[in-house]
Amino acid sequence: MILSAAMMLDWLGTRRERDDLVGSARRLRDAVDAVLADVANHTPDLGGGAGTADFGEAVAREIEKAPAAGRGRREAVREERP
Repeated sequence: MILSAAMMLDWLGTRRERDDLVGSARRLRDAVDAVLADVANHTPDLGGGAGTADFGEAVAREIEKAPAAGRGRREAVREERP
């Protein structure tokens, strides 16, 4: 569900040329990756013992660590995409 929200933010940001939404999507994906890198945060389906609330709280803490996303047009980001 969390990565689905990131996909939605990325789509909206691209469609509306909003860097802040695209940046938020990136921060969300990066936070999930950082949390998954620590096996202590793995839920039972990943072979760990953390609950889904624990995982979500860890993602929220990671997001709070990241700098805020910028706001503006997407020309530079568009050039990065194939």
